[in-house]
Amino acid sequence: MEIKTHITKDDLVEFHLFQLARSGRERALRIVWALVPPISVTGAIFWLIAHYLPGPIRTVTLLPLAPIVPLYLVLLHRLTQRRLVRQVDRLLESGQACSALGEYLVTIGEEGITRVEGTISQFRSWNEVQRVVANGDYGYVFTEPDRAIIIPRHSFSDDHTFRAFVKVAVIYHWHKESAAVQAAKAAAEKAAQAPQPVAPTPLLIAHH
Repeated sequence: MEIKTHITKDDLVEFHLFQLARSGRERALRIVWALVPPISVTGAIFWLIAHYLPGPIRTVTLLPLAPIVPLYLVLLHRLTQRRLVRQVDRLLESGQACSALGEYLVTIGEEGITRVEGTISQFRSWNEVQRVVANGDYGYVFTEPDRAIIIPRHSFSDDHTFRAFVKVAVIYHWHKESAAVQAAKAAAEKAAQAPQPVAPTPLLIAHH
């Protein structure tokens, strides 16, 4: 199976967003920033209402508080995207990410994945691939912890073809991983069943 992809700056931003979401430390920070500020603001407003408005608190009085959390989450997401756009721009200006942009011919088969740009062809066997991830409108074939062959949905004529392409890549990689694990397990069992060398018994000489 093969597809001609066109990688844009937006695709790189989405990839960095994906990496950010998978980072344990960054994920914890995002959870803190996503929950603490809106909850604090909502709690402060609720306290003001409870202490300064006469009479019992009614549901209609609290309705204006409902949009605070979702609106804040949308704002946080957009601010994160803007930060990543600036980060990608700096990488492009320094030349570090320029090679990731442009058109590529990506081919997957039972043995591995090939990416061709012009006259330059790069092949990675599935044993060299660290993982294959399907994430929304993107497929990522990780060749290194922070580098991946990006497979965007917009390069395909329809969603079904895109999903099938990424699914095949996931299956090929899983089969190679399973085969490697089984081979290692069989080698370990064979080594455990092999006869162990017997140490020679020391010869005791009696002294008169």
